[in-house]
Amino acid sequence: MNKITKCKNCATTRFPIKAKGLCSRCHPIQLKLDRLESWNIDEPYPLRECVYSVNASADKSKAQNFLIRFYNNRLGYFKNKESMAYGEENVDGISIEYQIQRIANRIKRNSDKKFHGRASVYDFDYTPIEKKIIYRFLLQLEELIPLDGPDCFSI
Repeated sequence: MNKITKCKNCATTRFPIKAKGLCSRCHPIQLKLDRLESWNIDEPYPLRECVYSVNASADKSKAQNFLIRFYNNRLGYFKNKESMAYGEENVDGISIEYQIQRIANRIKRNSDKKFHGRASVYDFDYTPIEKKIIYRFLLQLEELIPLDGPDCFSI
């Protein structure tokens, strides 16, 4: 029997494989996507299963398309982060700067401005291997902060 060791979406080996070849981080999102894509617009309840606060005045098909796009973007985000931190892709100073800004913004809104304009410092002071290690540490730090859900009031 051939056991799957890495996620089919993000290619990580850091999280356990849950089902359908997806890791424990990607699998719940894929389940929501499957539910949304098979959702009959005339039935409101499956949408409520995916999101608990849907704007009542929102057009149902708009809400469905918004959520599908949101969860597809989330899966792409996981894939991009893993390939940058653990794949062959090189990490540059601007990637480290953006990662620090994302973490700062998720901890406290609008605090990302304090870490603007430091990419050249990371590029000139660190070797490519050191930049990769820093990026991995920042990714692990970011994973400790809960992800925001979709803003359904912006539909």
